[in-house]
Amino acid sequence: MMIFVLGAGFGGYLLITQMQKSNQEALAVAQAVVTASNQQKPAEGEEEGEEGEEDEEEEEEEGDVQETREPIFIPMRPALIVNFPDDGEIRYLQLTLDFKAYDPAVVATLDTYKPVIRNNLVILLSNKGYEDLVTAKGKEKIRDEITEAVQEILEESTGDPGIDSVYFTEFVIQ
Repeated sequence: MMIFVLGAGFGGYLLITQMQKSNQEALAVAQAVVTASNQQKPAEGEEEGEEGEEDEEEEEEEGDVQETREPIFIPMRPALIVNFPDDGEIRYLQLTLDFKAYDPAVVATLDTYKPVIRNNLVILLSNKGYEDLVTAKGKEKIRDEITEAVQEILEESTGDPGIDSVYFTEFVIQ
C-alpha cells in the first residue's frame, strides 16, 4: 500500500512539472511567433524586375502599420467587480476586458500601469447607472469611454495611446 501511495505521489509530481514545462514552452513559442511576424522582411537577393516593382508597391502600402500587422489581444485579469446604485438598491457589475493592440511592447506597458488602469476603470464604472449598463448603446458608450480612459493613461505615461480598442469578454450585472 505504501508503494502505491508513493508511486501516485511521484506520478502526480511528474504530471504537474510536465504541465508547467508545456505552458512555458507554449508561451515561448507564442512570443517567438509574435516577434517573427513583426520582423518579417523579404529575403535578400530576390530577383528584380516585376517582383521588385511589386515589392516597392507593397512597401508603399505598409505606411499604415495597423492594417499590415496582426492584432494582439491582451486580457485584463482578474475581472473588474464594481457596485453601483440603482433606485436605492446596490447592484454589481462583473466585467472582463481584452485590449486590442498592434505593438507587442504594449503588453508590458499595460502590465506596468495595471493598478492605475484598474483604479480609473473602477471609478468610471461606479458612476454609471443601471440604465447605462443594460442597453446595447450604453455598453458601446462605456466601451468607448474605457478605451479613451486607458489610452489617456498610456499616452500620459509613454507618449503612445498603445491600444486600439477594448472588448467585453464577460459582462454580468446582478
